[in-house]
Amino acid sequence: MIMMSVMMVTFSGILLNHDNTLGKPYFCKSIKVDIGKAIQNNADIEVVKHIYNQRLVKKGDLFDVILKKSQDEKYIEGTPLSIILNDILADYYLNGQSDSIYLLNIQATILLHNQTNPFDKLEPNQKNDFENLRCKLDGEYGLVENDINRISETLYQRNQLVNTYLDKSNFSYWISIVALVITSLLSLYQILQSTPKKLTKIIKSALNLNDETENVSEGSKLL
Repeated sequence: MIMMSVMMVTFSGILLNHDNTLGKPYFCKSIKVDIGKAIQNNADIEVVKHIYNQRLVKKGDLFDVILKKSQDEKYIEGTPLSIILNDILADYYLNGQSDSIYLLNIQATILLHNQTNPFDKLEPNQKNDFENLRCKLDGEYGLVENDINRISETLYQRNQLVNTYLDKSNFSYWISIVALVITSLLSLYQILQSTPKKLTKIIKSALNLNDETENVSEGSKLL
């Protein structure tokens, strides 16, 4: 049981050192390579969207969480295309690339996507509200476009913060359940381990009492 406790504590530590992606659908960050190749070959925004929409979504399981660094290898399902495009641009600079035409293509793709899908980072209901507002403003939207985009970005950051806290809260809840189960098993083990000893002691006491009673009886008869 001590070994079990050590293993569970170690297991909990492993999970705490990973993103909480257990049970959550995700897709691989290798999609950046596919979209990057398409952009490098002068693909238009519709082709890029098609590649994004055809992404292979998987469901994270226990072994996947333990064996993979989710932050490095996964995008949680629902990660918008705008984030992936910005990651591709960041990778360009971080990798020290010097293909100026490719850089211009990435920047043009990001600009076009932001113009046609400025609210893709928001939750579906939030996205619909902002899209409706843009439609209602029509020709006057340009007057408030920067302000709307700034509000949209702030709302996205708050959504991310809320999701992070919810993930941590859910994870703490499951850790508490695991700790409760371990404690219950340890208590049960101790009870079962101590019960035979107690029974043996009680039986020995009973036998000794019987022996003493018999000795007293035999002594009484002799008298």
